[in-house]
Amino acid sequence: MAIEKAVDPDVLESLRELGGEEDPGLFAELVEIFLDDTPQRMQQIQDAIENDDAEALGAAAHALKSSCANLGALALADLFKELEFAGRDQDLDRAGPLVRRSTEEYGRVEEELRAEVK
Repeated sequence: MAIEKAVDPDVLESLRELGGEEDPGLFAELVEIFLDDTPQRMQQIQDAIENDDAEALGAAAHALKSSCANLGALALADLFKELEFAGRDQDLDRAGPLVRRSTEEYGRVEEELRAEVK
């Protein structure tokens, strides 16, 4: 059984087509923004957990969920959705394992995205 890709190739193709011939660099720009922004937001999640701030956890996870889904990182988006729910439910104990899994999944996503913009 093959390992599923971390980023949906159909979404990547749609994003490539978005810029068209007028803006062929748009795809790379979107990827770079995502790769610059995501580690900072993941740190916000870590900080929220360390500060017992469930509301901040939920807000940061919500933003990441959306940006991941937009780039086709659907498994990662699902993990951030679970983190968003953990924040909403004031359940920070549930957040720790989800953060570890999201960090691992982000590594896969980052590797695939960097390969796409080379």
